Order: sequence, then C-alpha cells, then structure tokens
Amino acid sequence: MKTHKHTYSSGPSFLSTFAPAMLAAMALVAAPSAAEAQCTGGACPPCEMCRIPSQTGSNPTTDAMATLFDRIATGPRAYGTLGWNFAGRDTIGAGAGCCDSSTATPCPTVAVTFPCLLLKSIYYTESAWRQFCTTGRTVISFDCGYGIAQVTSGMRRGETSAYDPVRVAGEAAYNVSVGAAILTDKWRASACIGSNDPTIVEHWYFSTWGYNGFAFKNNPNNPAYRADRPEFNSSAAARTRGNYPYQELVWGYAHYAPSAAHWTGRQLGYPRRSEICASCGFPMANISETSPRTPAACNSTPTPTMTWGAQFVSQSFPLAATTLDLPAGAEQRGYIELRNTGTETWRPGEVFLGTTQPRDRMSPARGSDWPAANRAATVDRVVAPMATGRFNFSLRAPTAVGMEYSEYFGVVREGVTWFSAAGQLGPPDNQLQVRVRATSAAMMDSGVAQPDVPTPPTDATASTDTGVEFDTGAGQPTDAGTAPSDSGRADARRDGSVGGGEPGGCGCRTPGMPARHGGFAVLLSLVALLARRKREASNDR
Repeated sequence: MKTHKHTYSSGPSFLSTFAPAMLAAMALVAAPSAAEAQCTGGACPPCEMCRIPSQTGSNPTTDAMATLFDRIATGPRAYGTLGWNFAGRDTIGAGAGCCDSSTATPCPTVAVTFPCLLLKSIYYTESAWRQFCTTGRTVISFDCGYGIAQVTSGMRRGETSAYDPVRVAGEAAYNVSVGAAILTDKWRASACIGSNDPTIVEHWYFSTWGYNGFAFKNNPNNPAYRADRPEFNSSAAARTRGNYPYQELVWGYAHYAPSAAHWTGRQLGYPRRSEICASCGFPMANISETSPRTPAACNSTPTPTMTWGAQFVSQSFPLAATTLDLPAGAEQRGYIELRNTGTETWRPGEVFLGTTQPRDRMSPARGSDWPAANRAATVDRVVAPMATGRFNFSLRAPTAVGMEYSEYFGVVREGVTWFSAAGQLGPPDNQLQVRVRATSAAMMDSGVAQPDVPTPPTDATASTDTGVEFDTGAGQPTDAGTAPSDSGRADARRDGSVGGGEPGGCGCRTPGMPARHGGFAVLLSLVALLARRKREASNDR
C-alpha cells in the first residue's frame, strides 16, 4: 500500500510541504493475496526509482512479530533503540478537542503511544506482516514502499529523510517504528473524533485514512462503494478489497483476524458517514463519538456499547391529564428532573430535552429561553450514571383563549442518538407530554394557580425517587439526534426560577396511578393545619 509518508525534514509546515503528495494519492492496490506483486521481477523491481537496494533477511515468526508490535505500541520513549526515535517528536495532541497553532492556549499533549490492535491490523493490510519476500530480499512495491509498513516517503531516489533508510529496508522493528511515526503525523494533521483520545482505537479513524493518503478514494461516502456494504471480511469471497476505502479494510482486519496467533479480533466502532464530508479527500470537520470505544492497551477488552437512558424523578408542570392554564400568550418556567439510567455521563450542551411526535418538531409552545425551536433545554449540570439532572425551560400559552398546545418531549444526546432509539433505554417518544392552554382572566379566577418558586442550587440533594419508571417496551425509532435548528447554545447553560415541585411526570405514570392535582392537595393541607391549630389553642386555654 502506498502511504505518502512524511519525510521529517526541516522547512515548511507538514501540510504545505505534503499537500501535493496527498492530492496525488494513488488508488488502493490488491489484496494481501496479491502482495506477492511487491516481490515480483527480482529482488528490487523498481531499482531505477528507489533510493535503497533491497536488503537480505528473513521474516520473524508470527508470535515474534506480534510481540514486536506490542513493543512498538509503547512509543519511542519506551522502546528505545529497537526503532526510530521520531526525531524527538515524541508527544501528541490529546483531549480538549482539536487545536492548532492559531489558538491562544497551547494544545494539551501526551507521550506518543499506539493501540496495539491498530498497528497489527494496519500492517497486515499493508504487507501481511512481511518485511522480506520468499527470496529473502526486502519487500519493495512499485512506488518504493518498503517492508512491513510500506514506507514510501524518503525512500525514492533524490529524497532525504531524518530516519535511516537502510534500517527501514533491512529491519522489521525499525520499519514498523517509522510507519508508526508517520501515522502520528496523520493524527496531528487530521480532525478530531469524540474526545480526541489516542488511547481509543476508533479515534485513529482519520489518521488511518491519511496513512493510505488523504484522498477521496478513502472517503467512506465515495459513490464507488456501495452505501449498504457489509463490513469487510477477507474470508468472505464477495467482499473484495477494492470495494472498500482503506480504513475500512483496516477495521475489517481488526475484527476478523487472520489467526488467533496474530491478534484477538474485535469489532471496532465506525463513525457516522453523515458526519463526514460528502466529497472531500481531506476531512477537516470534527465528528462525534463512536460506539463502541476500544481501549488501546494490548490485550485489553472493549468498553461496553454506550447506553443512554432516563428515569423520571420529579417535575413542576402538571401531568398530561391536566392542562397548564395560562393567560393567552403568557409563559411559565418549570422543570423536569430525570435520573441517568445509562452508562454515559450527561453534559450541558450535549444532552437536551427535544421535541418529538415527530422528532425535532418546531414547537409552538416554545418559551423565550429555549436554545432552539426543537430543543426545550439542555441538562443543567454534569450528570454521572444514576445521578439526577434537571431540564429548566418555559412554556408559552397560545394567543387565542381556549386554544391548547400538546407538546411531547424526548431526551437526545446531540449528534449521537435519541434515548428512545433502538438499543437505548428510553423514554419512548410518546411518553413525556405536557399540555398548555390559553385562558381568560375569568377562567383563571376559577382555578388555583401554581406559584413560582426559586430554582434550588445545582448541587442540591436530588429529589426523592417517586418510583415512576418509563415503559421501555414501546416502539423504538432508530435515527440519531438532529442539531438544534437555530443558534443560541450558550443560553442552554443558564439557570432560572421554576414552578412548584409537584411529583409525577409529563404524563408518565405507572398503570393505575391517578393524576395529582397540586392546587386541591394544597387546599386540603391548609384546612387540616388550621383545624389542628384550633384544637391546640383550645387545649392551651
């Protein structure tokens, strides 16, 4: 495989120096079964082009090679003289999203390490782990790709490199270490995935794309590949390599290992194609987290698939059986509190209460504090699994007296999934409901209005669990959340006053549980209190 690798020479920036090479990225070559083409025509078929003649040697055993990859994965600070030292560039940007030299705050960095599984599957895709041909001479491809990692940059006549080209041609470990250094530069050049964590295999997706060349050929949205293609599996005759972008070949090999001696196969998470540019060769936009997320440590096990779920705790709005009566056009602020019953942490600006029935409906009941017409509120704090979060928002009554709005809500991790999607824990899209009705002054006088009370501090003790659970057996739509339809995300982090704390939920009751009427309950309590005080006063006389 041609990789258009970085030469590590001084001078212009990586992008300006190597953009032409990226744009000239060539098509994928044949399958590992055709990798012998790298060895045809004698010891060094393209000698007139290549910088270093083939060297003599033999390939390590599969077990020895697997151990070698594990050592290279520890990074240049750990493996020492076994490989190349990356010319001292032994740190990598990590976490806090992507940043570049234009940002005022320096990018956070960590020592370079690699996912063992990723190195093993990349270099099986490249050369089937062969440094030498059956002739005992170095594997050299038509474009001067040398050895296991198929290093090309710096390996053609007239080129220079910071690493030792003779060792690239003659030593398996050194060859792999140079390939790993080039993969690191692809990380530095590409966009972020999720939390930008180099200890997660899936976060190297764009870097792996770039290892074969930042080109449209490797875009998963390229129409040359079937949109409904199954995962690549080299053992399935119909799933030929030419039908997949490069990084999907690597992901497929990672899942379907050539043997147990090579590695333990694991299914990696794929990014959503809809978040990746439709026709670019060099993706520059950051994308959201994948699921699952596979830790990079050698012989580690994948983290469980992300689950998102919520359970009702309390609310201030009336149950769906009762309308929230307000003067025409007026607003009332309130809240819905939910417990995090999934495995993933909720964060403000990421987890929202969105409109449903249908999803992302532009709500006519939208209050002035909504971040978007299809998003009532974001969660008010960071909510770990089994902790409780609150969604504070206002509802606006219709402008015509007697008219009523019926609004449904669901919880969504923006850009990832609705909690009601298949495989998640709910609530269903038709469960959270609130009704708001426009009334005249005379109608308002005949009822008991809900008082407004201040919002408790965000570190207040969570409300007592009412035991109301959502029915997760309802139909589960499968599409992911849609971004809010307008700007104003900053508003979603604001706190404010809310209505009273009536338990229940927007129509979320257990079977047979009657609706609660807050005004009537308050009146009964006051009557009982006055009667008790009258008795106490009589006894004191």
